[in-house]
Amino acid sequence: MPSGKLAFKETDVARALRAAQKAKAPFYVRIERATGDILILPSDSISTQPAPESANDGADLDRELAEWEAGRKG
Repeated sequence: MPSGKLAFKETDVARALRAAQKAKAPFYVRIERATGDILILPSDSISTQPAPESANDGADLDRELAEWEAGRKG
């Protein structure tokens, strides 16, 4: 079942991860759904980076759920 238009393909993510691994440095990946950016950020571990605070995170999820439910109903 399609989940909607994607800003990037799985191959884009795979290429980005391979390039980061070649750098031989610790990193983590964050995908910004609003902008479609794939962010590869340096870090010793993902736990050292706090989750971004956003006031509209819940609103985005609610909107996506409403769109998905509307699509299921036809």
